Amino acid sequence: MGSAEDRQLNQRRQALSAAKRELLERRLRGETGADPADAYRLEHRDTPLQQALPTSFAQRRLWLLQQLADSSADYTIPVRLSLTPTVEPHLVEQALNAMVSRHESLRTSFRLASGADGSADMSSPADISEGDLVQVVAPRLQVPLAIVDLRQHSASQRQLALVNACAEQATKGFDLSTAPLLNAALVWLGQEQQLLLLSIHHLIADGWSLQVLLSELEASIEALLGKGPSLPPPVLQYSDYIRWQQRWLASDQAREQAGFWQRQLADLPHLDLPVDQVRPVVASSKGSQQALLLPPPVAKALRRLALEHKATLFMLVLAAWAAVLARYSGQGDFGIGVPVAGRTRSELEGVIGLFLNTVVIRCDLCGNPSFEQILSRIRLATLQALDHQALPFEQVLRAVQPSQDPGQTPLFRAFFNALSDVNERLAEHPFQEHVHAPFDLSLYSGEAGNAIPLALVYRSDCFSHATATGLLNHLGDVLEHVALTADTRLAALPLRAEDPPLPAWWTRVTATASAKQAAGWEQGTISERFQRQVALHPEREAVCDAAQSWSYAELERRSDVVAATMNGLAHGLDGARPPVALLFNHEVSAVAAVLGTLKAGLAYIPLDGEDPDERLRFILQEAKVERLLCSAALSSRARALMPVDRQLIVWEELPDQLPYSFSPEAGAVSPESLAYVLYTSGSTGHPKGVMQAQRQVLGHAQAYALTIGIQFHDRLSLLASLGVDAAVMDLYGALLNGACLCLFDGRGGRIDDLPKWLADERITIYHSTPSLFRHLALRMEQLATEPLQTIHTVVLGGEQALRHDHQLFQDHFPEGCRLVNGLGPSECSLAVQHQIKASNQPLGHALPIGQAVPGLSVALLDPTGAEITGVGVGELEMRGSSVALGYLGQERSSASPFRPLGGSPPRRAYRSGDLARRRRDGLLEFVGRRDNQVKIRGHRVELAEIETLLNAQAGVKESVVVLQDQGLGPRLVAYVATGPDAPDFQQELMGLLRRRLPGYMVPAQIVPLSSLPKTVSGKLDRRQLPAVQPSQASANRMPEPPRNAEERALVQIWREVLMVSKVDIHDNFFALGGHSLLAVQMISRLRQRLGVELALRQVFETPCLAELAKAIAAAQRCDQPPIPTIPRQAQPKPGSLPPQ
Repeated sequence: MGSAEDRQLNQRRQALSAAKRELLERRLRGETGADPADAYRLEHRDTPLQQALPTSFAQRRLWLLQQLADSSADYTIPVRLSLTPTVEPHLVEQALNAMVSRHESLRTSFRLASGADGSADMSSPADISEGDLVQVVAPRLQVPLAIVDLRQHSASQRQLALVNACAEQATKGFDLSTAPLLNAALVWLGQEQQLLLLSIHHLIADGWSLQVLLSELEASIEALLGKGPSLPPPVLQYSDYIRWQQRWLASDQAREQAGFWQRQLADLPHLDLPVDQVRPVVASSKGSQQALLLPPPVAKALRRLALEHKATLFMLVLAAWAAVLARYSGQGDFGIGVPVAGRTRSELEGVIGLFLNTVVIRCDLCGNPSFEQILSRIRLATLQALDHQALPFEQVLRAVQPSQDPGQTPLFRAFFNALSDVNERLAEHPFQEHVHAPFDLSLYSGEAGNAIPLALVYRSDCFSHATATGLLNHLGDVLEHVALTADTRLAALPLRAEDPPLPAWWTRVTATASAKQAAGWEQGTISERFQRQVALHPEREAVCDAAQSWSYAELERRSDVVAATMNGLAHGLDGARPPVALLFNHEVSAVAAVLGTLKAGLAYIPLDGEDPDERLRFILQEAKVERLLCSAALSSRARALMPVDRQLIVWEELPDQLPYSFSPEAGAVSPESLAYVLYTSGSTGHPKGVMQAQRQVLGHAQAYALTIGIQFHDRLSLLASLGVDAAVMDLYGALLNGACLCLFDGRGGRIDDLPKWLADERITIYHSTPSLFRHLALRMEQLATEPLQTIHTVVLGGEQALRHDHQLFQDHFPEGCRLVNGLGPSECSLAVQHQIKASNQPLGHALPIGQAVPGLSVALLDPTGAEITGVGVGELEMRGSSVALGYLGQERSSASPFRPLGGSPPRRAYRSGDLARRRRDGLLEFVGRRDNQVKIRGHRVELAEIETLLNAQAGVKESVVVLQDQGLGPRLVAYVATGPDAPDFQQELMGLLRRRLPGYMVPAQIVPLSSLPKTVSGKLDRRQLPAVQPSQASANRMPEPPRNAEERALVQIWREVLMVSKVDIHDNFFALGGHSLLAVQMISRLRQRLGVELALRQVFETPCLAELAKAIAAAQRCDQPPIPTIPRQAQPKPGSLPPQ
């Protein structure tokens, strides 16, 4: 052996764990069997036959998954063995049944324990409780061998018949309560060619076991033919392993491994991948498969790269898989499941049974590491995991105690395995349907000659074929790239996105630019642009509300009165020109107040009359407001808010008109003049004011007008308060383009009149949040309203819009109408936009927000500030001259999300805190927030502002506010830690919040807890906060007693299995501490007491006691089982899947 090979072998040996190196040395010395000094060595003991015996952790795990599977064949493993030369069928059958007699696992069946089953003597007490999964070993068993003779078929007929025979064998399924869980068929393909087809359930064998079975089967046939010796009796049986496992779990080794996993997986976040459709409550195992082949030159370079970094090819592909998942999810910390053989002791190598275990590789990709650094981290995490692989996955869960979603694997949703049978044939038929998919995404790699085949199995009810294909192709691109350039950082890895198609408004924008019309916007002021519209359309309707309508000339005249009044008052001040506060209801006079204030060269601050006094008073003080203009209806409140030395102007007390035409002083107003200050939620417990100059407002108004094509004959709805940035688009989009602005006040229950108002006012451009849009659609359904024929554009913003919103749009708006979805925070009112026709079908669950509007550019940044190229998730940074000036009073703050970019006019960048995903088609999709902010009905809410108020109250130790959505729309829920003996003062806290916060920021419920749930590291565990049903009036309501026999039985059984004293018919099984194993016990007791057969899936789908009782009653009335088995077609498997 050459020196290079010596070095390679030494490197591979050093990469092994200490335990594996010791085992290797013993094997090289010819030592086999157990170490005599091992206190936990394996020993054989005769197995009690025909008795209920304990099962292993792996068997219990797989049995539960089988109950949730769509077919009884989902966990059937097909095996083929070619027999050349041919063997007499009776000898094959004799050899097969010799294997059945030799291995107890092949004679094993499974059932749930009854009350009559007691403890089995397995050398240590193993109590068997009612409802536990047990196994029973038959003393003897005969497996029949089916014969399929294809010798008389033509070659084409033979191939088709063979495919059908393989499919029938693979999809036959098993009754787990009846042994054998093994089927066999011998296919005659020719006079000298046979194929033995076996199908075996995963509960009694794993991939390693199949190799043992086939090897011994061949040896047994050779012995029957007189060509080889008989096999010696097996040293150990699977029951010996179960007995050893129970003893080992009480050892110091097991405790040390549990401690390792508790530390390693503490606070591990779920991998949150984007799905193409709503994830079902109970995950289905319906899947599809896509494959890819990496050519030999790439494979050779990857093997060399792995060797250079003392890693294996498995580790390298795992590192690339983690990098792609990190880019797709935007997460730098998550887990990937990896199977291990589970045979940590050499004595188990010849035993047939299910030993497979799963370890979780924690993937740390934080800090924008290079791929070399990612590989190094994955290598270390893998070696550590393999050193602690003996602890069963269920014991890992017990140590880590992660939050669990019903029907989802805890700790990981993506999986990786390297299998020998992932071969080049997958490249010939890369796409396959009807594949068993136990996880969201499962990647399999193999080695086919000098190439590397990759297969991706995915849940088809979560991901589309296009998404899976794109993801696998991106993985291939990354592997090809790092094979040559391994120092590339995560954010720069080549997950290429397509160039998005030119938007519909592109022609309008280029035409406007070529005609040099754009200069008239940003070079002037808002007042100048408005006056141009007055000159063009003096008698055209400009603005209307429920009471009155004004023309452009009338609106100009009334705004002049405001400007002259403000200008006259300005001379009496100390020279400072602070903003003017405006306090109006939703009425036309508010619009005149805005325009008049701007014309006087002053900025305005819109106040919302729905906000509490304390919040309004803070805004007035923080902005140093010296003048407040209000309507007479709100004047009393305004006087109470304003100090006596400040000026209060009442709209109704202004003169009806001026005796002269008002014109502002020369130089009083410029494009750089401050236009307004909008206050949004702030993390300090107080709101913060966003400052926008006239140039920025004009830029946004121009972009809005150009992108949706506003014309002078359009009528725009104004549903939002003037204090919301959405109103900026509608107000200036209409009045600076000669269109009509129509104000609708939906307060006081009048929102139900919205469909009629839209029709009566002949609205052409509708703009609202998705929440209000859904209410509109619902109301139209209730009233059986015809599509609103006058509307040609529906604009949504302020919240995430979903595919369902597009369906509502198709149902209720005329053909040819456009749906426009966009995003723009107060700091940059219009940033990105996407237009969708009714005939278009969205690709994913969420509607895209599109691409940057004219005059702006956007970038996605990772947490380090590095720009993400191609597909990925990152913080949205907006760049351009339309970005806000900053926050009032915080212009020089080092923590400001604004940064200057230079240029003329000045350009700025704003890090929005909004997370967006760049899709494969190049369009952006809103994901959420990177900080503790949420959006409620279009309002940005800083949850810390609510928490700060709660934490300041006596009796509150700590609090957390979360956003919950349980079908009735998003709502805030506050959890307050008050201690075990604290008084019930929820109403007092609720009253405080209502006095200090706007209505949209007041939580729907306050839930008192003795303490907030924490992770093992002491951090707040938001996932363990109890879900609160919207129907609950109070967390402390009186329990409702059961009303029928089914509810009474469930209450009693829940008390027994959950060990709780009080159970209410509205309680949730999992919220009370239930999990899969306890659900199985509940089902067993229901069967015995009510005689009803309930599917495990039903518990996940209806965990509420009252709803579950209804399902039980329905099952009792029906002859069919509640969840029928779905027949499946033949499903090629990439290999033996781990039981997760």
